[in-house]
Amino acid sequence: MATKMTNTLTYQLNDSEGKSYEFYDKLRSITSEIIDYNDSSIQLLIAEIINNSSDFKNKRTKNEYLFELLMLGVFKVNYLDTISNTGWFKLKLLKLLYSIRSSNRRLKPSVDFLRGKLMATLVPNHKKQEKETFTLNTFKKLILFLQATGDYKEEALRLKDWEILLKSMTSEEMEAFEISIEAFVQRFQLRARSVLGEYTLNVNHFINSNRDDYKDREDRLLCLRQENEYHLNMIGAEIMNEALRPEYLKTNNKVVLLPTCMRGVTDKECKATHSGLVRECIGCRIDCNIGKIKQTLKKETQALFLVPHSSDFSRFLKKWQGQKDTALIGVACVPNLIMGGYEMQSLGIPSQCVFLDYCGCQKHWSPDKAIATNLDLNRLYYILNQ
Repeated sequence: MATKMTNTLTYQLNDSEGKSYEFYDKLRSITSEIIDYNDSSIQLLIAEIINNSSDFKNKRTKNEYLFELLMLGVFKVNYLDTISNTGWFKLKLLKLLYSIRSSNRRLKPSVDFLRGKLMATLVPNHKKQEKETFTLNTFKKLILFLQATGDYKEEALRLKDWEILLKSMTSEEMEAFEISIEAFVQRFQLRARSVLGEYTLNVNHFINSNRDDYKDREDRLLCLRQENEYHLNMIGAEIMNEALRPEYLKTNNKVVLLPTCMRGVTDKECKATHSGLVRECIGCRIDCNIGKIKQTLKKETQALFLVPHSSDFSRFLKKWQGQKDTALIGVACVPNLIMGGYEMQSLGIPSQCVFLDYCGCQKHWSPDKAIATNLDLNRLYYILNQ
């Protein structure tokens, strides 16, 4: 059973002995159940999107498309009311500001301040009586919303591929489409909470306790994600690992990417070597979680690098683009892992991923005091040596 959480830890995968094998066993089980969802309308939709997809054709498996459909349904449930109360201009402005912050580090603080103010206005219209209908127009607006937040840019890229299919639908077919994905999401939410809910017990409490503190913050949507998105990302990571495993197994060199929130020390104290955005751990401290892993994995990996902030992650990954004999094992917290995995996939980098057992970085989750995050080393060994 998962251990009791603090107000900061939205989720926790490890038990009282620091192991998370029980979580991964349950995750494998619930993922198989979701994949085996036997609904003819869902299977037909997946067959159609496989036949009609463009940019990512031949790069996604049937199960990945199934996950995308589930992802679309969850985003619809979580955000359709919000975007119905938000103008197109505001979303386009948010998207523009995100583009500026990603390309200009000097302007980032000022842009983040403006984005935080705009993010605070993205609220659901709870007074609205009628249900928001899913149409091609609301689908396009949802995609723009996902792009504008900056937290779902890779997810939006893949979901946009479904626009081809939606454009061909009549109003009656669109209504049937909505009914099908709503039933799929309801089933997913019920079963995922039953199987994985013990690991996300604190999500709702964290949201309710900290909502006002995140009101004007640029990372508001990231940090206040609902519990169903945690479960979505958990299952998505399992599906992604399975899809990417064949190319991963062909590689001889394995590189582990670990987030700096695992260090437990400041930037000044960290002695990792620098080369542009790339920072390589030298294993200088035994009281640093990254240093411990470096010492333990000397024979299993080519190198161990520290991952920069997500805004620099794409540029950081360019070092490995096209190197088919080198695979990356990315480690991240549940809310951040899917987008990072998608970025590696987009760059054609063989990869696998591992969850942090809990979140705790000072930037997003623990402003008063950073909590050094960690992972289950047995899980990392399994990924490295499968």
